[in-house]
Amino acid sequence: MPFISPIPFRQALEVLRKKVLLPTSASSAQLADLPAQIHQLAELSARTTNADHLQRILDLTDQLLSGGRHDPESGAYIPGSYMDPATMRLKLKESLKEISYDPYAEPGVAGTIKDLSSDPRINLIIRMQSEMALGLGKFIQSQDPAALDAAPAQELFRLEARKKTRDWPAIWDTAGGEFYGDGRMIALKNDPIWVAISDFDLPYPPFKYGSGMWTRDILRPEAEALGVMDPGEPAPDPAEIPSLPKVSSISDLSEDLRAALLSSMPGAEFIDGVLRLP
Repeated sequence: MPFISPIPFRQALEVLRKKVLLPTSASSAQLADLPAQIHQLAELSARTTNADHLQRILDLTDQLLSGGRHDPESGAYIPGSYMDPATMRLKLKESLKEISYDPYAEPGVAGTIKDLSSDPRINLIIRMQSEMALGLGKFIQSQDPAALDAAPAQELFRLEARKKTRDWPAIWDTAGGEFYGDGRMIALKNDPIWVAISDFDLPYPPFKYGSGMWTRDILRPEAEALGVMDPGEPAPDPAEIPSLPKVSSISDLSEDLRAALLSSMPGAEFIDGVLRLP
């Protein structure tokens, strides 16, 4: 998802600024098993155990998306120059040098996606951070009753090409999705299918790491003509907008949420503020 200007989704930025740091040794596949609320609440990145670097990712993402800087102490927004992904990439590399990160400390890591300082890994971080905020912002805006009535459905489509692509029609079909027209993947905006195809149990894109897939609105006349909904059928009820608990760290989570987090990752435990797996 290319970003050429700040994202004007105030609600998404507010959620971003409420995130708490979750340093962890878990892999991306293990993180995908976390409860949806953890993905919305926590700032995390696979095998990133340094809280300072996570905070740097969070701060730079805020600046990338808003065109400025958010002061966590005062809550004030400080306008600044627009940050592009290339500058963010450079600053993340500098952040890793500051914490003496060494990709050669573990054999076979340097230069791979597991290398926190490699371009592929940093590009993935920038992309996922940006897309998660954009997806959430679009989701929040789409839940306005008037917007739902005008465009009650959406289509999953390929926005960006990939050298290796997943079989999305098969993923859609396996998850219970229906096809319309010449095989188009369309459903009402609050259909369970959107959570079913997500690795993060969230009803908005990105649904998987680096997929290149996104959603676009389907207006009521087209939705009715395709048979996605009956003529004159009421729009879907608005979904509940995420409401994050006010916590300053993962250790402040409720017992229920901590239990859900740990039960989703057998053998995991918190050690000195880091979620570690055996």
